[in-house]
Amino acid sequence: MENVILRILFVLTNAAIFLGTIVLNILAIIYIRSRRDKTSIAILVVNLAIADMIHAMGIIFFSSNLLTPSWIFGEFGCKFSLTIDVLCTV
Repeated sequence: MENVILRILFVLTNAAIFLGTIVLNILAIIYIRSRRDKTSIAILVVNLAIADMIHAMGIIFFSSNLLTPSWIFGEFGCKFSLTIDVLCTV
């Protein structure tokens, strides 16, 4: 019973992080683009928001890997998740 509750909490927490990341970064991009501000700081913030959204896609791979006994995304999913992790972290 305890294991099921922990799994549910884990999935809900990761879903909230994923959705929050996507929604808040989209709002940040919309706000900066609506100002028509072309300064280097504005471009940097938009770039960071896009990288953060791409990196958030890795949460799906991480969560499913911890919840299932084996990798379910195949070879492409493995390479894609590693690429997301490396490119958006560096």
